[in-house]
Amino acid sequence: MAELVGEEGKVYGIDISSGMLEVSKRRFEKAGLLDRVELYCGDASKLPYEDNKFDAVFMSFTLELFDTPEIPKVLNEIKRVQKPGGRLGVVSMSKEGRNVLLRLYEWLHEKFPNILTVDLSMLSNQ
Repeated sequence: MAELVGEEGKVYGIDISSGMLEVSKRRFEKAGLLDRVELYCGDASKLPYEDNKFDAVFMSFTLELFDTPEIPKVLNEIKRVQKPGGRLGVVSMSKEGRNVLLRLYEWLHEKFPNILTVDLSMLSNQ
C-alpha cells in the first residue's frame, strides 16, 4: 500500500501487538518506504484519528478477532474516520465448513491474543 500512495500519500497502520508493529517497521525500512508510513499500537475499536481523514481503509483478518457485539463498534469507527465516498477493503476467513485451519486460528487467538496480528491500514492523500 505504501507503494500505491506515491510520494504524496501516507499509509497509517494500527495493530494491537507492538511486536507485529516492529516487524512491519523493519519491512518498511528494508523496502525504503518508512517515510510513507505511520504505525500506531492500539485497538481498532478506538481509532486515534480525526473524522473524515482516510480515502480508503483496509483490514486483514481483523473482524473475526472481535466478539460479535464489538464488530459494529469497529465498523462505526471506520465509518467515522473514512471520508464520505471512501472505500473499505476487508480480508476475512470464512466460517463455512469449520475446517482445521479456522479452528486452529480461533484457538490461537483465544489463548494468545497478542501474538496474532491485526492489519488495519488506512490511506490518506493528506
